[in-house]
Amino acid sequence: MTDAEPIGRKCTQCGEWKDYKHFSWRSDRPNKRLTSRCHECRQKNHHENPETARIKANEYYHNNRDVCLERDKKRRWRNPARCLLLGARWRAKKYRLKFNLTEKDIVIPLFCPILGIPLRMGEGKCHSNSPTLDRIDSRKGYVRGNVIVISLKSKHHKKRCHS
Repeated sequence: MTDAEPIGRKCTQCGEWKDYKHFSWRSDRPNKRLTSRCHECRQKNHHENPETARIKANEYYHNNRDVCLERDKKRRWRNPARCLLLGARWRAKKYRLKFNLTEKDIVIPLFCPILGIPLRMGEGKCHSNSPTLDRIDSRKGYVRGNVIVISLKSKHHKKRCHS
């Protein structure tokens, strides 16, 4: 390689030569090429056309459902606290509850504090030993100090006792 040849890639949208670290790898291709647009241009395009981006994401999911499900399963195993956090955020939004949790607020113990059984992530679906986020006072929402990680089994027991 001569000194005149740039190291990196030219973005097809902005036309700038950038280092390879400014591009993503296309894992959906057999040869795993770099994307043609840099991170900044892809983000800008996503924010300018959110509806188009959503349609493309849905299309990709439907065409690669098995790959997406396997990827999501690995993510849950790597970071179960994040999985619990995202579920709580979704429920808070759906039911209009207060929410101010972060990943650091969710500590998953080795054993359920109520039943003493070991907590384990499920194989694709929940089981009685799966960790779950429970609100101590259900009127307060998902706020710091009002949530505890317990087993799904103890959550069902608690639900039966209060109904």
